[in-house]
Amino acid sequence: MKVGTTEIISLLGIAGTLLGTLAGTGLQFVIERRRWRREDQVRFRNDLYNACLAFFYHANTAIIRLSNRGDSESQDSEIAGPLIPHLQELLVNRSRIAMLGSKSLNDAAFRFHAVADKLDQGAPFTAAIKREYDEARTAFIDEVRKELSVEIQL
Repeated sequence: MKVGTTEIISLLGIAGTLLGTLAGTGLQFVIERRRWRREDQVRFRNDLYNACLAFFYHANTAIIRLSNRGDSESQDSEIAGPLIPHLQELLVNRSRIAMLGSKSLNDAAFRFHAVADKLDQGAPFTAAIKREYDEARTAFIDEVRKELSVEIQL
């Protein structure tokens, strides 16, 4: 069986069409991938923003309540009730930040959370802990500003 010129031309046409389609699809995929990356960089990360906002609120509330805790048993029981939900939400939002945020934001949240942990374990609110609180709070706010490109008014 002899293959004619028309069959060769037809096969070359089919092969060219397939290669062109494959090249076009690959190029389109590369272009779309770049566009998706660019959109991800520009997109506001509302989930991380909400986690940071809730974390900051609950951390501040817990630390302030723990720092005001007195030595008497009656004052501790009054503070413990409303304090527990703040400590729970603090842990939940700390986990959300760990999943959604960068390592530097996660580290800043950890330092801020560590102050609440110290006070929750019964450490007195000394000048050293106050300084640690101020530094951790400022570092966390700075990391949120840097990561989300937002201005936080305190």
